[in-house]
Amino acid sequence: MTTPDLHTLRDTVRQALLTVLSAPEMEGWFDSLDFSQEGNELSVRLRQPDMAPWFSESVLPLFVQALTPRGLAVRLVPQALPFGEEFRLDEFLANSKNAFPLASAREVAEDQSARFNPLTVCGESGSGKTFLLRAIANAKALQGRRVLASTVADLATEYDRRSDARTWVLDHDVFVLDDLQDLEFHDTLQGEIILLFDRFHAGRRQMVFSCTGTLAACSFLQPKLRSRLEWGLMIALKAPDLDVRLQFVRRWRKRHGLTLSRDREILLAQRFTDMRLLEGTLLKLLAYTDLVSPHISDDEFFKILSYSTTPAQAAPITAHDIMDAVSQTLGVRREDLIAHGRQRAIAWARHVAMYLCRKHLRLSYPELARLFGGRDHTTAIYACRKVESDMARDPGRKAQVHEISRRIRAASSPSTE
Repeated sequence: MTTPDLHTLRDTVRQALLTVLSAPEMEGWFDSLDFSQEGNELSVRLRQPDMAPWFSESVLPLFVQALTPRGLAVRLVPQALPFGEEFRLDEFLANSKNAFPLASAREVAEDQSARFNPLTVCGESGSGKTFLLRAIANAKALQGRRVLASTVADLATEYDRRSDARTWVLDHDVFVLDDLQDLEFHDTLQGEIILLFDRFHAGRRQMVFSCTGTLAACSFLQPKLRSRLEWGLMIALKAPDLDVRLQFVRRWRKRHGLTLSRDREILLAQRFTDMRLLEGTLLKLLAYTDLVSPHISDDEFFKILSYSTTPAQAAPITAHDIMDAVSQTLGVRREDLIAHGRQRAIAWARHVAMYLCRKHLRLSYPELARLFGGRDHTTAIYACRKVESDMARDPGRKAQVHEISRRIRAASSPSTE
């Protein structure tokens, strides 16, 4: 078999797997795989290392079944740093403003006794919380520890998917959980995290958490969980300032061979306060030098920057927008969503609308109940949990909800015309 390009290889693997799996069964994990081929050996790399045990047990045999007839042997490739080669503490850019958070992260990463347990990292989006968590996870993995690093959403999926989820989590030495703010949408998981917390803490096994914003702003946290998080060390990351952003630009362009004048470096660091947007702009500049010309004129430079600058703010999403998207997608009248009809299709649409209002607007359960015809707040709780449960067990309904959510976001985005 000749060695195909990556796109062809991915498509070949997908088509082979469709002989033993349905498309909905592959949704959610296939696109997170990277493939390479050398001779007749296919190497599979996981971008989410915590998937490895499940993948080896449940999916790898299907790869073998589907690809062996095509003359390919399948190999699962572990990474030297399982949570991403780029996530190292010595790669985290910081100045004196984040000296204490970085020193705390180093101490937790290097300490064997779980002296600061748990470590909770707070900060706004883009401040580097996920980077720190993955860097700590990598450091612990290099010590030979069994590390589970997950987001709240992914952990909720695992609990819905596997009956031995608690045993699986407790089988690790280190528990790293990102995005605690998402517990607002997975309320039933809080009690389980309290139980896991107590077991890890009693066994002097390190826990690391992150939260966008502050814990004080997370009014939905159960008091027992909040108090446990406050037992340990809580650090607050400040957003990267101009100095850190300039360090990032200089390091990035040197590593990727991108030539920029000092004035352009400073301009980029000043204009883009969002690190993801800054890196995306650097990537566009690099692509231009690779594909068009090694020299970027001033006109082209500012044109590329304009592609990365949002010309208008997204319109705020409203409950009416959500109800419209639900009614159009699911084929029910908008007035039925707030009426008291109990037909199955209408009830499902109403539950989805409540769930998406809570997700996008962060409405409380009593607010949801008032919005949808003055119902009792327990009805809103039931609706949100029902949608979560149905999405976990039914790929079709999960895709349906994701499509409605995509439409809602698209409708609020500024026009590019």
